[in-house]
Amino acid sequence: MSVGLKEIVIPAAAALISASVLLIARSVAFRFLHRWAEKTETKVDDIIIKSLKTPSIYWCIAIGLYIGVAVSDFPEKYVFYFSRAIHIIVILSITIATASLSGKISKNYIQKLDLPIPTTGLAYGILKGTILVVGFLIILSLLGVSITPLITALGVGGLAVALALQDTLANLFAGIHILV
Repeated sequence: MSVGLKEIVIPAAAALISASVLLIARSVAFRFLHRWAEKTETKVDDIIIKSLKTPSIYWCIAIGLYIGVAVSDFPEKYVFYFSRAIHIIVILSITIATASLSGKISKNYIQKLDLPIPTTGLAYGILKGTILVVGFLIILSLLGVSITPLITALGVGGLAVALALQDTLANLFAGIHILV
């Protein structure tokens, strides 16, 4: 099975051209969004724009590669694996962007409330960690790994830890209750 130069150049050119057009459109859109965000009083729009700036590069490249693969005459097996790799990259970038965005928005909200608690801490880590774990589970599901036994094992492990730490957790919550 010989692959000719035409069968590689056309999909590569389609991917490069579409990714370039998307990156130019992204640049124009972010300039417009920055101008719009400067006119508003809230910081949330600035946070959203800043959080989506880097992942949008990956999305443009992934869409360009997807178009290049769609135009190609590669065998179905290779197209399937290449498409799956593109999906994994997109899901990973969306997961990281969502974790970053939610963390920054929660920090902004806590700072806006002027609470005496620090903006970084356990809640911030749990929020980002939960989003990253859900994204990782989605990627495993896309790869065909059954996540049900994994979730069941984590549930049983969590129950075992909770039972082992029952007295310690009771004392912790009693201390918090007394402090409140």
